[in-house]
Amino acid sequence: MTNETLSGCGCGGSAVAVGSAAVASTTGCTGFASVSRERTRYFARQLVGADDLTQDQLYQREKSRRHNRMLHGWGIVCGARVRLGSVPCEVVVEAGYILGPYGDEIQLDAAIAVDVCSEDLDGNVASSCGPVEPWCADVRVDRPSGRPVYLAVAYADCLSRPVRAVSDGCGCDDTLCEYSRIRDSYRLVVLDDLPSTYPPGAKPPEVSHSVSCPPRADAKQGCNCPQCATCPTAPWVILADLTVEGGAITTIDCDSHRRYVASFGSFYFSCEAEAPPREREIRTKLERSLRPEAIKAFEEAGQLTTAPVGKWTGDRLSVEGIDQNSAIGRRLKELTIAEIAAQGRAAFVDAMVSATSRPRRAKVADQADDVWTKAADVIITLSST
Repeated sequence: MTNETLSGCGCGGSAVAVGSAAVASTTGCTGFASVSRERTRYFARQLVGADDLTQDQLYQREKSRRHNRMLHGWGIVCGARVRLGSVPCEVVVEAGYILGPYGDEIQLDAAIAVDVCSEDLDGNVASSCGPVEPWCADVRVDRPSGRPVYLAVAYADCLSRPVRAVSDGCGCDDTLCEYSRIRDSYRLVVLDDLPSTYPPGAKPPEVSHSVSCPPRADAKQGCNCPQCATCPTAPWVILADLTVEGGAITTIDCDSHRRYVASFGSFYFSCEAEAPPREREIRTKLERSLRPEAIKAFEEAGQLTTAPVGKWTGDRLSVEGIDQNSAIGRRLKELTIAEIAAQGRAAFVDAMVSATSRPRRAKVADQADDVWTKAADVIITLSST
């Protein structure tokens, strides 16, 4: 029992159980032509009853579930990691967020210790609803030894917050209580066999199938369109495959049947502010000496004014006529722009010329001089900021 459950109900006796209870019927897929697509239309002097108000809840809820099921699919969105607990037959399920096969949101707010070798009378190894009969203890269960069983979670509705209700009869019964809230919850179970929504050998579909046009159809047969997702036949999402031997968990397999939902929850982008005047001036000078690829290297390193430039390649310094596979091109690949400028103009030109065959030395001398000038311009620009 919880304080939340008992608050607000001062009944001496109770016509309902005073612990939180799971709602008996949790709907699956309601289909396209159902009452869930109707919302209440209010008008003046209308008598509004519980059915009218509940209908609006049903409309919004089923619309959200249909959206999740058709556009996002189902499975684990984040968290819900399973690890060994502190006793032999215990696992801990960490906080997480899951979309159930029918489109329900399943939220685990905190880590849950689960005794895999016991369950309540409803077959749950854990549930935030609590038992309907608080005096009944969990029963021990012998799990199949040496073969996998499956820890699974499903959405559940919990009735909570009982309050005194007005009797609808003619008697003097003032002890009637009704639950005033329905809370989104979960139930954890251990399944001996995989549910039908996990067919053997099934593999995730290719991402390209979701962003490609269907095959063109014969004009006489109409269009080929992507098929709508069918209604799942079971509410379970597998969290882990467990092996129990001798009353203790021996293995936890979190890879074979954990199904994930593609999520962009942690992705974002931002817009860069316009560069200040001084940085625009530096950028202009660099563009005279470097191609855009080199400017990008400066930016990726952190700050445009202090970023080191890596090894020289033909697409960093714009020097016409230098083949990267030539003698001078191969030597330049081993040098940074700072190393080129540090050698001094004459020493650098002589080193490049000496590595070149005699007929090309005059041209190489001009190219080497151009390379040194551009490298020195970059270093001077950086050091003057």
